[in-house]
Amino acid sequence: MPQVRGGRHHSINQNGGPALTRYSVDCRELPGDNDCDVKICGSEEHLVEAAAVHMITHHRHADTPELREEVRKSMKPEADD
Repeated sequence: MPQVRGGRHHSINQNGGPALTRYSVDCRELPGDNDCDVKICGSEEHLVEAAAVHMITHHRHADTPELREEVRKSMKPEADD
């Protein structure tokens, strides 16, 4: 059940703590290399890092703040399991 704290809704996990919202990034939906079918999901912090590492190593992007901002812009919320 969501709780309101400071005007924002937060989900509560099964242990009574705040649940992290999961997001995803799908390479098929990004401009550029459409041959990649990788989809990564996780909390915002983990997803930005994992997607940036993937884009740097697989797609040969430079590791820049702009790259990480592009990842954030392309994140979509995942449905709760």
